[in-house]
Amino acid sequence: MAVNSWVCGSRQMQNPVFTEEELHELREAGGNIDYSVPEELEQCFQEIIKLKNSKELFNYSRSTPIDDPWEERLIVWLSIELTNIARLFLKTGAFDITTMMETGQLYLVFGFLSSVVQNSDIVVRGTEGTSKANADALNNGCQLSSVKPIANRKMGRRGDTIFESGKLELGCTEIGAAKDQTKEIYDSLLKMPIVLRDMLLSATFSPSILHEAHIIGYSISGGSVSLLDVDIPKGFVTRIRRTEPLDFPDNNRTLVTKMLPFLNLACVGKRIMEKTLDLTSTTMRPLSLLSPERNHWCLLPNFIPSPKLLQKRQRTD
Repeated sequence: MAVNSWVCGSRQMQNPVFTEEELHELREAGGNIDYSVPEELEQCFQEIIKLKNSKELFNYSRSTPIDDPWEERLIVWLSIELTNIARLFLKTGAFDITTMMETGQLYLVFGFLSSVVQNSDIVVRGTEGTSKANADALNNGCQLSSVKPIANRKMGRRGDTIFESGKLELGCTEIGAAKDQTKEIYDSLLKMPIVLRDMLLSATFSPSILHEAHIIGYSISGGSVSLLDVDIPKGFVTRIRRTEPLDFPDNNRTLVTKMLPFLNLACVGKRIMEKTLDLTSTTMRPLSLLSPERNHWCLLPNFIPSPKLLQKRQRTD
């Protein structure tokens, strides 16, 4: 494939750039996302699916047998998160997530997306932290002041949470408390893909992992969650794949059937990040000359939006 570009996942943008054959090649390259339930949670999921309401779910979570909390960290995580989720429904058997602010949704409702990586080599940075990878990309042209006066350093775009290990960023989360189409388009379809792409370019420091590394993102809007998987499946084309949105349950009847996919999604994201972390940890960074003008990989940012420059109106009288 001769085209070097950035695929944003929007069909309206892809059609003028890629042929149907090239799009099919991109979709098929790099393998499928592994959505399987972790082996150590399979039996728990089979037992949970038989439960009928929040009371049964709460009692199950409190009675989950755990022999070794350290070796069975995923089961410990599952037990804690099931308790937290069931409590939301105990009083009335229903729950309206749209009545909560963004912070409450992020930490009280969707906290399992972050807590799944606890006690691992991945940490979660919250409170609207900026992406270091995105900041480095924005400041790529800056030089030492002894060579050329340096401009004010630009901050990276903010994420509601950022997953990282040391200096390596592995993913981020963007949340909107309500179904706001404008905010969702900006955060999930415009801002997040740019940040995730910069994280991926920072992680693929060696040609040997260029087509193996993946970065993830969680897009949360009005109680619905999608997982974004970003990779470079072939050549220098960045691909972003999204899962179908999962809606948070609002009553006892759908509590169990809707929550299990959410919990599995958190495990899928953790598995993808850990695989990328293993790749980068076992790959030696090649030596190279430092050059302010050198970009890491030649990816043409065809679909990166840029704000229009505001110009003062000039008087004509």
